Amino acid sequence: MRRLANESLTLTKPRRILHRRRGSRTRLCIRFFVDDNPHYGVTSDAIARYGPSILNQSFYVILNLAVGGNFDGDPQSDTIFPATMLVDYVRVFEKK
Repeated sequence: MRRLANESLTLTKPRRILHRRRGSRTRLCIRFFVDDNPHYGVTSDAIARYGPSILNQSFYVILNLAVGGNFDGDPQSDTIFPATMLVDYVRVFEKK
């Protein structure tokens, strides 16, 4: 589509950048994905160094907008605060 310099463009549906986050857990490991790309994982053997593995116990899902730490590092100077986390839906599946 060609536009002239003095024409304006109106978006009827503004685009938002959305990401799909997913976790997968077995008795042997737990893995986290962002947009279907592996992001982080830990095995029950690695957990056992600090105490009994908890991967074979029931879990609660907690949605948290945490900032900083060892997982993804500290915020950069251009990080915008306060931040908001918008969640469209949460699905939980149990493997039979």
